[in-house]
Amino acid sequence: MGMDQQTAASLQKGVGLANDFMDLVNGSADSGQPDYSAQAEANAMLVKQDTAESAYDQKQAAKKEAAIYRETAEQKRAGSHTNWGKSNLAMSGSKQLIRQSERLKDTQAEDDLLFQGDQQVQSTLNQGRHKGNLLRINGEATANNTTLSLGSKLYKYGG
Repeated sequence: MGMDQQTAASLQKGVGLANDFMDLVNGSADSGQPDYSAQAEANAMLVKQDTAESAYDQKQAAKKEAAIYRETAEQKRAGSHTNWGKSNLAMSGSKQLIRQSERLKDTQAEDDLLFQGDQQVQSTLNQGRHKGNLLRINGEATANNTTLSLGSKLYKYGG
């Protein structure tokens, strides 16, 4: 029973974060006085990691919800197609257009569910970024990764 690559990468990222945190804490212990900015930076990194995991879970939940909706809509349409087929009537004209429009409405509803999931993911990531920035600012950490310090780089590379 091996781990898949995604699980291994996530585990390795978590171990790296823990090591970075320990390095920051241990590095400040040598001077005899705790380095609050290092602790704030480490806490901000942990918040960022936690937020990314939450966002990933939300994205997967949105995909699952959209897939369930698609299956339900397809089953509903299949039932009406079967009933029409039993009647031995030819399909043409407005009846066919109605079927196509129903399929299109179902596709649009599925896309709406995925879009709402993406909006939730972006909101979660923004909240996590904001919380991390507050931790850095309140802990007097260097502002290497805050929104203000990144400035125009945010727009240059799209986030």
